[in-house]
Amino acid sequence: MKNLTNFKAIDNISALNEFNNITEILKMKSHNLSYLSLGIKDYVTNNGATIIPNQDWKKIVEKQRLYLYDPIFVAATITKNNYLFFSRFNYNTSTEKKILVERKNMEMQKGFIKIIHFKTFRLAFTFSTNYSKFNEIDFITKYHEKLMKFEQRSSSIINKFLI
Repeated sequence: MKNLTNFKAIDNISALNEFNNITEILKMKSHNLSYLSLGIKDYVTNNGATIIPNQDWKKIVEKQRLYLYDPIFVAATITKNNYLFFSRFNYNTSTEKKILVERKNMEMQKGFIKIIHFKTFRLAFTFSTNYSKFNEIDFITKYHEKLMKFEQRSSSIINKFLI
């Protein structure tokens, strides 16, 4: 599998509003989550798109082209796994260390990505926080039903804005 050819952040206000409504399912703050996003990678065209609700983070992603350099972002576009855990990544280079500082500033240092693989595309749901006691496995186990409902509701956005 190769890295993304093209990447775009969705600027459509309707998509952002609909996504924000769907995130209410998880009642983010009550579960120590500070950030959720949705990405898609088309296997046929090798293009990617994402809904990034945090506009400050969106600017950083686009300006610094993090989709090319952030180990978590890159892994989400090429892995065959269903989950990626932020705690399993090392940031060794100076560029990666800068990215880690940006993630910390945006309250996105800990978390996980849930990836759903389809025949021609993949979806990646990012759940993140800076909560020091956040445990990805405990969260997934405890809130499995809410996560499934969140994924199902997100299909409306996928069909309208990403595919």
